[in-house]
Amino acid sequence: MPSIYEPFGMVALEAAAAGATLVLSDTGGLAELAKNGVSALQVPAGSPAAIADAVSRLLRDEVLSRRLSRQARAVATRDYAWPRIAEQVIETYEQAVIEERELAAAPPVAHGRAPTPLRIVVPDGNLLADGTD
Repeated sequence: MPSIYEPFGMVALEAAAAGATLVLSDTGGLAELAKNGVSALQVPAGSPAAIADAVSRLLRDEVLSRRLSRQARAVATRDYAWPRIAEQVIETYEQAVIEERELAAAPPVAHGRAPTPLRIVVPDGNLLADGTD
């Protein structure tokens, strides 16, 4: 992935899940997706020479290539599987509800104005609904 900028890196994630060995630019979401020398080789963004060197290194070192691809696949299937993503979404919503309640209970803001209360409405039938609107 020779990206100059990549917000997430879905193509790299799919490649890792398929067992490919990764050479990634150290930018955006790609920099967070894999650790250099552990689950990929990372190169400076915008450096064709660094990409060529990394690919050549992997072609010469089959043991390294296989180790990186196994580790990348393990990370992809552990950290980016749908059950884990669902857990993270639920955690985010739960934290938002906690923060909303804290904001609603906060004392009025200085300058004589009370803050406009924020309210999160969870529709009936939603798994996050606790029945205490």
